[in-house]
Amino acid sequence: MPEVPLEAALGIRDLAKSFDRPAVDGLSLHVRGGEFYTLLGPNGAGKTTTLRMVTGLLKPDRGGIAVFGIDVLADPVAAKQIMAWVSDEPMIYDRLTPLEYLYFVAGLWGVDQATAEARSDDLIGWLGLAAHAQERCEGLSKGTRQKVALAGAGYATLEDTFLALTGSDTARGPIAA
Repeated sequence: MPEVPLEAALGIRDLAKSFDRPAVDGLSLHVRGGEFYTLLGPNGAGKTTTLRMVTGLLKPDRGGIAVFGIDVLADPVAAKQIMAWVSDEPMIYDRLTPLEYLYFVAGLWGVDQATAEARSDDLIGWLGLAAHAQERCEGLSKGTRQKVALAGAGYATLEDTFLALTGSDTARGPIAA
C-alpha cells in the first residue's frame, strides 16, 4: 500500500472487491483522527463490504487499508486490537443494564475497576445513555442498544485512538449525523 500519512486514522487506497459484479471499485479515503465519516448509498452500493474489508473480515481483491498506520492486510491482529465493529444487530447481554454491560466488557479487556468505572461513566455520558444506564438492555430500542454496543467498543483500547465502525443507520443521536 502506498504511504498513508501518520495522522490518518483510516487510510484506504484503491480498494476493490467483486462478487458476481463489482461491489467496491477503486475506493480511496483518508480520515484523520477525531473525524467522523458516514458511508451513504442504496442497498448494494458496497458500504458493508467496505467496512468488512476495513475490519479484516473480508479480503479485498486489490488495494490497501491502514488504521493508525497499521496495515490491516499485513498485520491484521495488531489492527484488530485497536478496532471495534458494531453491527446492525448488536450482540449484548439483554439481562444486563448498560452500566453492567460496560463493566463486563471492561473485565474482558482486563481493565481495573477504578478505570472501568471512570471510562464507563465517560462513555455513557458521551453517547447520551445516562437516562438508560440502569435499565435492562432487553427493553431498550435498537438504536439505544447499538449505542450500548458502541460504548463497549470504547474498551477496544484505552488510548484516545480507536476506530469504531457501524454498518447501520439506525443509531440516531449525537454521534450519528
